[in-house]
Amino acid sequence: MATIDPNTALYTASKIDVRIPAEEAKAVRSDQEMKRTIFEGMIRSNLPEHEKHVDRLWQDGYAFLSASTMTTAYTLSMNTYYLLSSPSSLSALLAELTHAMPSLQECYTWTTRESLPYLSAVILEDLRLSFEVPTRLARISPHRPIRLQSEWQGKPIDVKLPPGVPIGMFAGLVHVDERLFPDPHTFKPERWLRADGTRDRSKEKYIVSFSKGSRQCLGINLAYCELYLMTATLFRRSRKRLTLFDTGPDEVSFDYDIVMPGNWSGKGIKVLVSKE
Repeated sequence: MATIDPNTALYTASKIDVRIPAEEAKAVRSDQEMKRTIFEGMIRSNLPEHEKHVDRLWQDGYAFLSASTMTTAYTLSMNTYYLLSSPSSLSALLAELTHAMPSLQECYTWTTRESLPYLSAVILEDLRLSFEVPTRLARISPHRPIRLQSEWQGKPIDVKLPPGVPIGMFAGLVHVDERLFPDPHTFKPERWLRADGTRDRSKEKYIVSFSKGSRQCLGINLAYCELYLMTATLFRRSRKRLTLFDTGPDEVSFDYDIVMPGNWSGKGIKVLVSKE
């Protein structure tokens, strides 16, 4: 697998890395020996015994790992690339952060950072372009038909899907729709701001990185908190000491889907940190 596709090999290996501690947790008999992990909570819960099987444990553990860490980490790395490759955006962000967070020693709250319009615009634009989960998430209407009305290449579309037909899409289909976002492949935080620099929320409903409705991501608020805290802290403290190294558009392009976005370059995003 590593020869055919190194990225897929890493994906498979990460599942094994989760299964091993799940098996170890299940094998522990003494409460004193059990480590405080997600597996501890599941094993000690009132779930039926058949729900505490190793297969259930490692699959839930992997879902927790991938959904709560890999997606946010990928979004933050893409955010770093976009800002470092856009000097005007980085300068505008640094100006706002320096004014709102003047002290490098003080710990500023999430609500303080969330109130900053340009920081919010940067995060929204990053979410729009990152395609964190490109896999098409299937949805089925079990009892009622679904009517789709739209337009394609200047022609109207009016289709009625019968109950039970699975449909799916990924966020990128909305996020790069030029009818909603002109010049959609350009990183432009200003598209989320009004002329006076205040936050324009009129198009935020089109950000579907976390899906929508009853199946929306449970960790949406945690993810936003992490994005605000990490983005503001990283760039406020590093200021202009970060520069991209051997990294260009090829290293961040979305080439294929392995649950997370796959990239033919495989080199990843590299950053140099200079001294003060």
